[in-house]
Amino acid sequence: MTIRTRSEYENALQALGICVSARIPALLWGNPGEGKTAAVESAALTDDAAHLYGPVLGLPALREEIAARWSMAYGGEIRPAQVA
Repeated sequence: MTIRTRSEYENALQALGICVSARIPALLWGNPGEGKTAAVESAALTDDAAHLYGPVLGLPALREEIAARWSMAYGGEIRPAQVA
């Protein structure tokens, strides 16, 4: 499949993300300069399931819980956005 439009690129990137998150090997082939490396890099940067690590700043629910506990323990207001 040759990707010619932005829509086709986004669909291929979504399919790659599904394969990676389901731990299904994905074979990318084509000529140099067709964007294979860029697709993998984009998936790694935009899809948390594409790698073994969680979101860069941490899981939102965990950040909320930590902020609530620290606010209570220290008697101040700590917002989840301040927890990383």
